Amino acid sequence: MKRWLGWIAIGWLLILCTVALIAYGRASPSTSLSDRTLAIARELRCPVCQGESVADSQSGISQGMRAIIRRKLMAGQSPDSIKQYFVARYGNKILLAPPSNGIGDVAWLAPPLLIAGGVGLLITLVIDWRSRSRVPLSSIGDGYLERVRAELASGESQETSGETW
Repeated sequence: MKRWLGWIAIGWLLILCTVALIAYGRASPSTSLSDRTLAIARELRCPVCQGESVADSQSGISQGMRAIIRRKLMAGQSPDSIKQYFVARYGNKILLAPPSNGIGDVAWLAPPLLIAGGVGLLITLVIDWRSRSRVPLSSIGDGYLERVRAELASGESQETSGETW
């Protein structure tokens, strides 16, 4: 049973990875132009505001960026090419989220996979500890038990005779 616990934990990790990749690769449904504009604007950081997206900011530069996004979407450009346009002008700091390719995949998938792996490891360890605690007393050995009993008896005789440690 013990050797199967590791394989069970690996199986759970593979299942969780598959589910994460399926959920990550889902296509988004088509929406209106204003919804697509706001979706892209939510992924971009306002260059003059601190901690706000272009969609949430009321600054003039954010309003201009939203207008550019809308114009580029009406021209048929993809959301990725629009984001790349702003990255070329402002650098990677303009993106609120890490890129979703290459090392960016690790940034998105690592935390849930580490949590799932930790839970799997914890379950495996608990099952292993429980199976080890069921070792019968006879397997410990009679010689060891006799030595413990003799040591306990000698300790009791010293206490009754008044000797101290």
